[in-house]
Amino acid sequence: MSTPKTLYVGMDLCRDAIQLSCCHALEDEPRSICQNKEKEVFLIPAVLAYRRDTGEWFFGEDALQKSEEGKAEKIDHIFDYISQDVTVWIRDKEVSASELLSQVLVKSLYLLKSYYPNDAICSLVVTLTECNFTLIRLIYECLIQMGLERKRIHVTSHDDSFMYYALSQEEKLWANDVGLFEMTSKGLFYHQLHITKRTNPMAAGVDSKDCSQFFNETLLSEWGGAKKIQQFLELSRHLLHKQLLSTIYLTGNIFEEEWAKGIYGELCSGRRLFIGQNLYTKGACYQAMAADGIKKTPDMILMTDNMVTADISIRAYKDGGMQDIRMISTGMPWYEADHSVDLLSDDCTSLEIMISDMLRKSNVDYTLELGKIYQRPPKTTRLRVRIHFVDEKTFVISLKDVGFGARYPSNHRIWEKTIRLT
Repeated sequence: MSTPKTLYVGMDLCRDAIQLSCCHALEDEPRSICQNKEKEVFLIPAVLAYRRDTGEWFFGEDALQKSEEGKAEKIDHIFDYISQDVTVWIRDKEVSASELLSQVLVKSLYLLKSYYPNDAICSLVVTLTECNFTLIRLIYECLIQMGLERKRIHVTSHDDSFMYYALSQEEKLWANDVGLFEMTSKGLFYHQLHITKRTNPMAAGVDSKDCSQFFNETLLSEWGGAKKIQQFLELSRHLLHKQLLSTIYLTGNIFEEEWAKGIYGELCSGRRLFIGQNLYTKGACYQAMAADGIKKTPDMILMTDNMVTADISIRAYKDGGMQDIRMISTGMPWYEADHSVDLLSDDCTSLEIMISDMLRKSNVDYTLELGKIYQRPPKTTRLRVRIHFVDEKTFVISLKDVGFGARYPSNHRIWEKTIRLT
């Protein structure tokens, strides 16, 4: 008897730490997953350790402990190696980037067993600080090797997770724009969620500003509490000037320190204020639920730098008439925009491609000329149409003769056209 797939999982992979959240199909809200349930520490150090005599791997807090005891050799900065797909040497043992990532993913997801011992993953969203495409490729490869179906895996960005988190809250919390102050090891970053209500459906996007030169860990170590409050409030006044916000989120451990209480009052004047460290992982969890249809999200297109900005369709005969068959939808990450469909051709000499930009209210049509294919009886020429993106603005449409059974084998002919979105 197979294990029921009832878990929706969000995983945040950062350079220094990993966070995991999960929601059961019968629950309404994600819960944060700890490596040690007794300590309730949600940040898991992004560290591995290897014990050469037994071949055993350790992860997170366990890796730190074993390396401090001299029982295993520590590997930190693991995502630097993985993102570059480089090999690590532990004395005379060679470890690939794929193996490092597999250890991280297996041991992270195993933590779910202590919370949900009898359930399996239905949908998993991994969120990243920035979209490194070597890392994205390895994430898909490793998770598929672990037995997860490709259709149940999604990789996204922090901006996308921020939007899913904010828009999964009560509507009054995003009636206007939403702000997020994020403190990282690189410094302070400010993100603002904008919602365009004049389009149908509505569209949401995130603008980000790097404030690290004005507010970072080095400067904080030099300032006293009063100076920290003064510097932060001066910066926030500049960023929020004439901005109409319903809610502000603060993420980063410094915002839970004693001095930070001095900024709460001004930030929540006329708006709601929330402080926490698990916004991105829970946003990814909400996205996992939305991808499976169990979490209703606002009728809205979520736009980030990595999103496709147009619907792409082909025109074909279906159900007794010509129809536009949508291949790619607005709002998909371009690196996931890959769709194929098979067509039966009677005497087709061209294929029409329609591009509809809903935000710009523009429509552009293209024609892929096929010429005379060859003589075959009706309904015995099967063409596989595929559209896939090669970067955020460029896609390739291809047609391939895939044959029609043993009697009409493929001649391996391929037609292809590269189109760039404006």
